[in-house]
Amino acid sequence: MHYAALALLAVTMFTAIAYRTAAWTRNAEAAQLTSLPIILVTSAGPMTIRSPTCPPGCGTSCRSR
Repeated sequence: MHYAALALLAVTMFTAIAYRTAAWTRNAEAAQLTSLPIILVTSAGPMTIRSPTCPPGCGTSCRSR
C-alpha cells in the first residue's frame, strides 16, 4: 500500500511538471531540454540507494559468503 501511494505521488508530481513545462516552452524540442535536468535527477536517485546484501532476519548465515 505504501508503494502505491508513492507511485501515485510521483505520477501527480510528473503531471504537474509536464503542465508547467508545457506552459513555459514553445515547442516539443524546447520542452525536452527544459525537462532533461528533472528527468536526470529522478533517474539517478534510485541508483544512489544501496540494497542490503542480506534480507532482514537472515542472521549471519549469508554474511559469511
